[in-house]
Amino acid sequence: MEKDGRLFFEKLSGSQRQSGYLYLRDEKSWVLLATPNEGHSGPIREYSGPQGGVTDPQLIDEPALVSLLKDGRARAVFPWPELESTFNVLEMTRR
Repeated sequence: MEKDGRLFFEKLSGSQRQSGYLYLRDEKSWVLLATPNEGHSGPIREYSGPQGGVTDPQLIDEPALVSLLKDGRARAVFPWPELESTFNVLEMTRR
């Protein structure tokens, strides 16, 4: 979706809700700079990156690479997330 004229991502379900802007990488992929999303109210702050000073693992920013797949799905890959795993993959389809 778009927000303020820019491509925007928002995950509204699950335990780790995130929001952030997407930045074009090439014709079929984007870089997502996501921050925690508190109770469907949108991002709690601008992306601050690894030097942002946030120490609570529930509030750490999560960068990802988002790719458009041949069958129309999109895949977001979150390398080294702060919680629960070493690699998270989120696949999205249109309804």
